Formats: sequence, C-alpha cells, structure tokens
Amino acid sequence: RATVPASSAGSPGPVLPTNDTYGTHTPTGTGCMMTGPSREINRYKRCKKQIVAPSDRISDTPVSSDPGDPRRRTRTTERGKKAIDEKREREIKFEFTQINTKKARQAMNDLAVFVSNIHNPIILVQEPYVNGKNIIPRMVENTNTISKMNPKKKVRACIIYHKSLEKYIWPLDHLSNEDCAVAQLTIDQQKMIIASCYMDREDDRCPPESIEEVTKYARDHNMALIIGCDANAHNDMWNSPTINDGGRGERLEEYLLINDLTCENVGDTPTFNNGRWQNIIDLTITNAKGHDAVNKWHVVPESEVVNSSDHNFIRFEVSEKKTRKEARTFRDVRKTDWNIFQEEICKRTSDEGTHQKIVTCDDIERTNHKLNEAIIGSYHAANELIYVSGYTKPPPWENKEIRVVRKEIRHKLRRARRIKSNLDWEDIRKQQKEYKKLIKKSKRENWKMFCKGMDCRSTPGKISKLVKESNKYTRLRNVRKEDGLLTESPKEALDTMIKAHFNVGVTQSGAAPAVETAPTSGEYPNIEDKIFNKERPRKAVHELDAYKAAGPNGIYPIHLQKAWSYIEDTMSDLMKASYRMGYTPVLMEEIYWSLYSRSRKEGLL
Repeated sequence: RATVPASSAGSPGPVLPTNDTYGTHTPTGTGCMMTGPSREINRYKRCKKQIVAPSDRISDTPVSSDPGDPRRRTRTTERGKKAIDEKREREIKFEFTQINTKKARQAMNDLAVFVSNIHNPIILVQEPYVNGKNIIPRMVENTNTISKMNPKKKVRACIIYHKSLEKYIWPLDHLSNEDCAVAQLTIDQQKMIIASCYMDREDDRCPPESIEEVTKYARDHNMALIIGCDANAHNDMWNSPTINDGGRGERLEEYLLINDLTCENVGDTPTFNNGRWQNIIDLTITNAKGHDAVNKWHVVPESEVVNSSDHNFIRFEVSEKKTRKEARTFRDVRKTDWNIFQEEICKRTSDEGTHQKIVTCDDIERTNHKLNEAIIGSYHAANELIYVSGYTKPPPWENKEIRVVRKEIRHKLRRARRIKSNLDWEDIRKQQKEYKKLIKKSKRENWKMFCKGMDCRSTPGKISKLVKESNKYTRLRNVRKEDGLLTESPKEALDTMIKAHFNVGVTQSGAAPAVETAPTSGEYPNIEDKIFNKERPRKAVHELDAYKAAGPNGIYPIHLQKAWSYIEDTMSDLMKASYRMGYTPVLMEEIYWSLYSRSRKEGLL
C-alpha cells in the first residue's frame, strides 16, 4: 500500500502526490477499497469545490426550491447585479407579442404564462376573452388594457401593456373601435402609432375602414406605424398559399403597395395551425419608419410553448436608437425606518445655519431651503430605493403541479404532430382537460386565501383596489374639445381640462396674481405669537392623515409628524417671519395637482 506524503501544518489541503507515487486498489471481500494518494486527491478536489472566493460570493436572494419555477432567479454576484442594472438603465427596449386567443379564457391564461419572462411587454391581441359584461378581465396584476368598450358589441381587439410603460403609451380613442385598438407610443422622443386589428372574414372590405384611418393619420402626422392583425387573407406576398378567400388577399396586397406599407412576416413558418390545415394569416404591417424600428421578428415555435389557441405567438422588438439614463425607481414611505429618520433629522437640524435669526426675505428662503433639505435627506437615508421591474408578474394561480402538467402537454403535443396518431391526440385532449381543472382549482384556492387574509385594517384598501381595477375609467384619457373633436395627446387633454375647470388658457406658468397682505404686528402687537404659538401648529400637523399625498418636494405629513420635536422651533420662527413680512417662500408657492376622470361624466370618454 502506497503511503501519503505528510502535509505541513497550516496547509489549506493535502499535499498532492508526485508522478512516481500511485495509489492501488486492495481487494477486500467482494468489494474493493481505494487507498493511498488517490483517496486524498479526491478529498482535495471536494474541498476545493467548496472554497468560494470573497469576490464571487453570491447574494442572499432567496431562490425557489422548484427547478421548474419560471420565477426562480439565477444566483448572481453583486458585481453582476450592478452590471445588469446599468444595462437596464441604458437600454429601453419594448418587446412586442402578437396573438389571436380565439375568445378563449384558457388561451389568455397561456398568454399570461408566456409573457411572464418578457421585459417591457406590449401585447397586440385579437379576439381576446371577454366576460358577460363585454369587459376584458385584467390578465395579471401589473398590466393595463387598451380597448374600445361597447356594451352591445363584443370587443375583438385590444392592446395589453405593463404598468411601467404608462408614461410612454397614450390611447387614441378617436381612431379605435371594437375591432381595432390604437395607441400612441413615444420612443426616442418621437411618436409612433401601434394598433391591434381583427379583420372579419365575413367583411368584403379588406382592409377595413379603421386600418385606412390609422394609416392616413400616421402619414399626415409623419409618424411610424406598426399594426398587428389577424388578416384572414391569403397571398404569396407573405408566403401564404393562395386559396379561395374571395379576393381578400389581392385587395390587401394592392392596398399595401399603394400606401407604401410593408409586411414584416419572414419565412414560411405558419401563424395558424388547427391540426387539419395550417397557413399564414397573422400579419405585422408597418410603414417606412415602422419598418426601421422593428427588430427580430419571428414566429415562436409550437414546440417551445403550451398554447391553447390555434394561432402561434409572434414576437418582435422595438428599441430606442439613442441610449439614455433613466431612473425607474421609487421609495415606499410606509417602509421607512423611522428610528434612522429621527437620528438623521436630529443631526441635520443641529446645524447652526438652521437656527439663525430670520430678519430678511433672504433669511426666510435660506431657512426654508435648509429645512427642506434636512427632511428630504433624512427620508432618503432611512428609506431605500425600489427598482421598478418591467417584467410581468407570473399568474398567481401557477404552481408546481400546473407546470409539470404543462410540460407533459408540450412533450405529447410534439409527439402527436410528428406521428399524427389519433390515440395521441385523444391523450392530449384528456391532458388538456386535466390542465384546465387544475387551473380552476388553483384559482379557487387563491381566492379563498385572499378572502381569509383580509383583516379589519387591510380590507378597505384591498376592496378599493379591486374596485379601481375593475373600472375602465381609472386613467384620464381622451376628452372632447369645444370643437367636438377628441384630444390627441396628454398635454392637449390637460390643457382642455384646465380651460374647462379653471377658466385659464394653457398649462404654462405665469405671473402670480396680486394678493392682499396680512395684518402687520404694528397694527396688532404680538399677533404672530398668538397665531403661531407652539400648540396650534403642532395640533394642525398631527391632525393630518399620516400618509396623505405628498407635495411637489416629496414630503409627506408623517415626515413632519415624526420630525416635529426637532423642527418645531425653526418652523415657528419661519411662519412668524413669513407672516410678519408678508412673504411666502418660493418652495411653498409650488402647487401639484391632478385631474381624474369620472365614469359617465359628460364630455369625457
């Protein structure tokens, strides 16, 4: 038996054997035992694998134990996290998905699963699922839907997008109808028209009037145009085998050529496949500017996803050409560490400059500025920034059992399409029924857990959130102007609302109107001491709702309440001096206000 060289004290591992030293296997009974340096080498390798350099230590982010969970995050080093965040700040990329869900709830569920790993998703949907009230249910929590609701007619087109894209997307209701949803997308500080359209095969007019209006609007305003549509038309122009479609394909081809439009479809991968026949009928149509913006257009292979619809997913990207820094973060005031906040405000207000005597108007401005900086700086020190993710949340009903069944369906579907056996198709139908039952069961269980989780304090907020999400008028959209036309941009809508409600012209800032000055201390001696005594301001501040909306400077009432014992004297001196001199600090003259639309309000759509 070969011997192992002794390792020196303090060595990180065993000494590796030299080339002239080898281990041998000594038979013992029916088995064998590894002896000598070979065993030491293996032990050394195992120890080496367990050693992790300090610079490569992974973060403490919890990871799901389920390897099939799409929400499972890959463990990343801190340096890698920073690089990913910097890349997200530099790039603004919109990932488009196009699909016809055939009015099926299950197809919408599959769509929710498909887009859960997509960043900044915009989905052009034809024939979405609509409930009995002609309302398209919210797909997942952090998405919004653009469509033209009609209680008497089913909606057959909509645009679904992530909530973080609200500042980029503006609905154009005057161009929309039940079969065509139109919105304006701002990218590279340029406006682009995006539309989702369903072309009814029973309609002899191809393309429909809505497409012609959208194309004309984009041409008149020199804007890029992207239309995702189910054309129900066949033509060699988009590699669709020509069949007897009543000449729809020829009429659509002629319209595209006359108006200098492009069909982005590439290759001969079918966009429609119902098992009996397949064809290319889902088109992505663009003008010259839209063609330059579209990248990576492709049809997602059927083998990669589970899709209950007989239409395949289409994906493409639109990216900004100019890179720019964009801070997509916010602070949740309810997660503030108030102990740290009070420690910071104590340090910042102990500065002598904050407690200097106020004699002139410049002293008022200086003191007010220092006070604002102290409160805001303390708040930022006690509250971390939260990154606003552009990814769609996975559906809450998705669990491990559903993912396993979906994987089995995907495997059997590939086999059935390859072998084309009736027994395989019957097996798939049974599996799909089981899949639907599992989803319904999971949704019921999630709803029961939601109801059980309601307590006396959180119930009103949760119910209010549900009501807001079910109301399609939660966001100010297009309003009707005095000439009867609809507004076409957010600024135009705000100008119209301001003019109607406040009797002013535009949103531009102007000179403040003259106001009467307050009585001076010469007329009423010591009046400021009586008005601004210690008790009255303190009572007024603490009577405010703690989390009432913040002002333009981002200061909430709870900030003043928590910091009052440290800023009370400064605030009292500031209010007295402001009253005595009849001067209001510039920061206090700023006004922040919002306009909210109400359902069934005359003049609003």
